[in-house]
Amino acid sequence: SFTPWSFSDLQGFFMSPDGLNAYATFWNSWSGRLAQYSLSTAWNISTASQVRYISLTKPNWFCFSNDGTYMFYSTENWMKILRYSLSTPRDISTATQDSGQSITVDSSKFAVNVCLSEDGYYIWYAVDARYTMHQHELTTPFDLTTATNHKTLSISESWPWVAVKNNGKYMYIAPNTWIIKQYELATAYDITSTATEIGSYSVSTPEHRALFVSNNCEYWAIWVGSWITQFEAQPIS
Repeated sequence: SFTPWSFSDLQGFFMSPDGLNAYATFWNSWSGRLAQYSLSTAWNISTASQVRYISLTKPNWFCFSNDGTYMFYSTENWMKILRYSLSTPRDISTATQDSGQSITVDSSKFAVNVCLSEDGYYIWYAVDARYTMHQHELTTPFDLTTATNHKTLSISESWPWVAVKNNGKYMYIAPNTWIIKQYELATAYDITSTATEIGSYSVSTPEHRALFVSNNCEYWAIWVGSWITQFEAQPIS
């Protein structure tokens, strides 16, 4: 585990597909930052060192496209998911907001744990205090203006952290309690299809604030207490 650079309350955590970059969002009141870390050993977060940060307005959860050219970011300020383009892949200092690229999450609530499919055709998130997980299909990859086929899944917790990985086959739900659960979806990329629980993990502290799962489900990490804890499992094919 490692304690990330602290601005105030950590909200989101993400790692690049090669395991050499990590990112975390923090905010205090309406100010906020997205910090970027470089890992000298891939997937070993104990080797992380901060290399840069950018200021954002009350940032919450976020994710990047596989190639690092797009960032999708949830803000509590506008109750939307916004898209940014990075002129240099994975370098957040080159990020600029894309005009018109957004999804309105709710009239008064914000998105929790934004997750993007590897091919950019699907985006998932939960909504604060709404007990729901949401899925949109993007008819043009990474283009939020083409969002369609909106589906929802009822969840028993008001603050769940969610992820869908491994080509849409596996869904993770981490409610703000003691456990993280893994499900296999009967139909890939469809959170409304039959979900079979295939594994679970109990955490030491109930209030975990971020959940990250690598594309092949080999690595995952959660924010517990005041540090990020990383776990390694067998890749799922």
